[in-house]
Amino acid sequence: MTTSSDHGNDEEKMLEALGETWARIDATFHAEPAPGTDWTAMVRERRLLAKRKFWTELAILWSVAIPLLGVMFLLITGMQTMFWILEAVTTATAIPLLFAEFKRAGRSSARGGI
Repeated sequence: MTTSSDHGNDEEKMLEALGETWARIDATFHAEPAPGTDWTAMVRERRLLAKRKFWTELAILWSVAIPLLGVMFLLITGMQTMFWILEAVTTATAIPLLFAEFKRAGRSSARGGI
C-alpha cells in the first residue's frame, strides 16, 4: 500500500520529468508565439466569416422554405394528386443529394476538415 509521502514523491518526480521534457522540446523547437494583436485580428476575421456564412445560409433556407411551405399548404388543401406527385419527386431528388452530401462530409473529415 502506498503512503501519502510516496504519492507526493511520485508526483514530484513526474513533475520534474515533465519539466525536463518541456525544456528539451523548447530547446529543440524554438517557436515564439504570435503577438496578441495578430490573434485578435484572426479571431475577428473568423467570427466575421462565420457570421457571413450563417446569414447566407439562413437567407437561402428562408428563400426556399417560405415558397415551399406555401406550395405545400396549397397542395394539401386542394390538390391531393399533385401533392403526392410533388412528395415523390422531392424524395427521389433528395435521397441522391443526401448520399452525395454524406460522401462529401466523409471526404472532408478524412482530410482533417470540419
